[in-house]
Amino acid sequence: MCCSKEVVMNQKSALNKESYASCLIVGIMALLCLFPFWVAVVNSFASENSVTLSGYSIIPKELSLDGYKYLLNNKGIMLLRSFGISFLIVIVGTAYTMFVTVCFAYAISQDRKDFPPANVLSFFSWFTTVFSGGVIPWYILCTRYYGLYNNLWALFIPSALNVFNMFVIRNSFKAIPKDLIEAARIDGASNLRIFLSIGLPLAKVGLVTIGLFTLLGYWNDFQLSLYLVNNSELFPVQKMLYTMMANISFLVSGCFCVVTCCAAYKHSENGYDCAYGIAGSICIPTCSEVFCKGHYGRCRKGIMRIIWVANQDAI
Repeated sequence: MCCSKEVVMNQKSALNKESYASCLIVGIMALLCLFPFWVAVVNSFASENSVTLSGYSIIPKELSLDGYKYLLNNKGIMLLRSFGISFLIVIVGTAYTMFVTVCFAYAISQDRKDFPPANVLSFFSWFTTVFSGGVIPWYILCTRYYGLYNNLWALFIPSALNVFNMFVIRNSFKAIPKDLIEAARIDGASNLRIFLSIGLPLAKVGLVTIGLFTLLGYWNDFQLSLYLVNNSELFPVQKMLYTMMANISFLVSGCFCVVTCCAAYKHSENGYDCAYGIAGSICIPTCSEVFCKGHYGRCRKGIMRIIWVANQDAI
C-alpha cells in the first residue's frame, strides 16, 4: 500500500510540474503575441516629437492626445459610421454565410441513395478552388447581373460560401454515426428534424471553428469594399484605414518630389533642364506623349540633374 501511495504521489507531482511548465510556456507565448499590440496602443498616446526622435518604445517618454484629437475632430463621424458598418457586416454576414455553408455542407454529406447530386456538387465546389474565372468576370457578374455595387449587400453576399469551411463542416457531418440517423428515420423523423436535432448538436466543434473563421474573415476583409463600393458613406473600417494610408503615402511622396524639385531648381544652372526634369519625373510614369514629341532626351537629362542635385544635398 505504501508503495502504491508513493507511486501515485510521484505521478501527481510529475503532472503538476508538467502543468506548471505548460502554463509557463503558454504564458510566455501569449506575452509575445500581445507585445506588438501593446507597442501599437502605447505609442498611439506618444507625442509626435518623441516618436520622431526616439522611435517606437515600450513606454513612451512624452504622452500626447493630439493624434486622437485630430482623428475625432476631422474623421469622428466617418469613423463611427465605418465601425457601425463593420459591425453590421460582421453580424449579418456571419449569420448569412453560416446558414448557406451549413445547409450546403449537410446536403453534400448525405449518401448518394439519399441525395444523388451530392458527389457532383462536391466536385464542382472543389473545382472552384483549383480553377477560377478571374477577377474581371467576377466583377462583371457582381455589378451588372447581380447589382452588387455601392450597397451593403455587396459587402457580404459575394463571400456567402467559403469552400474550405464548407468541407470542414461536411467532414463533421460525415462523422455522425449512420446508425443514429437510421434510428431517427425509423422513429419517423424528417430530414429537417434530423438536421436540427442530430446534425447540428453533434457538429458543434465544426460550427464553432468555421464561425470563428468567418467572423474574422469579414472583420479583416477590405477587398469587397475595394472592388464593389465607391461611396465613402459605405466604407467599413478596413477600407477607411486603407484609404487614409494610401492618401498619406501619396502626400509623403508628393512632398518629397516637391522638395527635391525645389532643391534642383535652386542649384540648377539651366532652368529649362530642371523644368523638363520635373515634367518628366511626373508625367513619364503615366503619360507617353512626352516620348512622342521628341522631348525624351531633355526629360532624361533633367531627371539625371535632379538626382545628382539631391545626392549633393544629401552629402
